[in-house]
Amino acid sequence: MGDQFLDALIETHPEADKCSPSRLKDFTREFLLSQRTSLCYDTRTASMLSQISSMPEWVDMAAVRRGMRVYLKYSVSGHLALLFYSLIGGFSAPKITSVLDATGYLTRGHDQIWRRLLETFEMVVKCISDDDALNRDGAGFLSIIHVRMLHSRVRRRILSDPSSWDMQTNGMPINQADMLVTLLSFSINVLEVIKKIGAPFLSKADEEDYLMLWRTIGYFLGVDPIILTRHCSSLELAHGAMESLVLDLLHPNQHSQQIASNILLAVSNRPPLFWNHGVNCSLAHQLLGPELSKALKLPKPSFFTSFDRLTALWVVFFASLLNILIPLFFSSEKAVARKRTIMQAVLDKQLQTSTSSSLKRSSSGCPFAPHVKTS
Repeated sequence: MGDQFLDALIETHPEADKCSPSRLKDFTREFLLSQRTSLCYDTRTASMLSQISSMPEWVDMAAVRRGMRVYLKYSVSGHLALLFYSLIGGFSAPKITSVLDATGYLTRGHDQIWRRLLETFEMVVKCISDDDALNRDGAGFLSIIHVRMLHSRVRRRILSDPSSWDMQTNGMPINQADMLVTLLSFSINVLEVIKKIGAPFLSKADEEDYLMLWRTIGYFLGVDPIILTRHCSSLELAHGAMESLVLDLLHPNQHSQQIASNILLAVSNRPPLFWNHGVNCSLAHQLLGPELSKALKLPKPSFFTSFDRLTALWVVFFASLLNILIPLFFSSEKAVARKRTIMQAVLDKQLQTSTSSSLKRSSSGCPFAPHVKTS
């Protein structure tokens, strides 16, 4: 559905095929609105418009809103989990890293990798930005559709040059299994890290609400509703699906090691915390564990980096302390609104800074346009 929608979008706005993600977002919003209001809409968009125009019967919006608050309560641990566990750990899957390698998505320079990571985090922030974020035309809804178009554009680019992609080995780029494992990484894996850091007030009901939030996000991203029902309708099923996918996909190779290294270098000495490379490597070791860290060849903290290791330990301790304190004082709507405002303000500042620095380094063309690797 998404691929057909993108074809129609590019036919209307040819620039959408090669523009920056931010421009694609504008084109997508404009085209979505025009197709909804047009009496002669493109038939290629009908299926997707029908899908995203209504919620499935299993969606509990009250649970979705509670799931948003779960992340807001445990956002410090959640941020650590997303970066050092879900993303770096998730890129241990060669079938996923092959897409990144073919497009240069996380292999093209630390400034641009930093920008890509911020764009990923932007969708998360938009999806919890307010209680109506996932309603029709809400900030989260529009951000999800934008990401869905990015996925479709990547598929379009890769498949346009069959010589650059081994379909027999890797399958369809960004296929249903890829999207499911990513969805579970952002939900089940995040919950596991929050509990690992320490969260005595995180209940099973909280975990179910958080899973409902991401199950709903997955529906709008284009994950098959049958798959979502079969593998994401309960915590037990989601854990089972994640374990199965890990056994099937998680076999780190040289590309996995390169991307993990690129991410750790890209996030080092960046605002707002300016952690150095040693601290980031120590945090990755703590959260990923020794086996996966070794498989990814992450730099191992040594005696000479004991200060970095100590800093990482303090970060985890501070996060565990916040996991206790914040839920105790997070009952009012004022607290929820304040946390949302702070997260959005920090993200906006980082996006603005990264855009300015990237534009300064680019003398011509689009600095963010993905490319297809040539042999």
